[in-house]
Amino acid sequence: MKNHDPNTPPQDCGLHLEQVCFERVFDAPYDPVGIFSFEAQGRRQFGLDFCGSPVPRVGARFAVVLAESGNWQTVLGCRDLATPDVYLGQTIWGTVADLAWIGYFALPVLCIVTLMMFGGWASLAVLAFSVFASVAYLRHVHRRSRTVERMLRAASPPVPPGAGRDPQPTWGQRISRALPTVFPF
Repeated sequence: MKNHDPNTPPQDCGLHLEQVCFERVFDAPYDPVGIFSFEAQGRRQFGLDFCGSPVPRVGARFAVVLAESGNWQTVLGCRDLATPDVYLGQTIWGTVADLAWIGYFALPVLCIVTLMMFGGWASLAVLAFSVFASVAYLRHVHRRSRTVERMLRAASPPVPPGAGRDPQPTWGQRISRALPTVFPF
């Protein structure tokens, strides 16, 4: 039996976590949310939507989960590392709403056409297969969105330069340390 830490995604899940610091943001709409373009680390990316998150400001650091490594058009979720908010591209409730619309409009037409052409048992089989496929897809979306959220919450901002070192002593601290060596009373 494999031991799997629930806070880390499996390595074969095909998701890629990237951290990006926005050096320049352009083509941004007047609204705080929308499609924008950015430049970071000498590369430009055009026409991106970060799953309904606000358009990043210059200097912001984001953690982004991509379905394909290096393909910024496949953003599954993102998080501004300055905040705890996670934005997902596909949530379980959004998928339920989409499947409800499909089930309301397309499924009756499909079942009626199947009933007229092949009979009642074929129509019942189409209905059962549609329900099974919908439940399987909902399970897939739930697992993937949960994995993306875990990956984004586990992403920590990089340590700023100089962190962990003792701060330089001030002029007054240097004198107060030097006085006992000069005047050993």
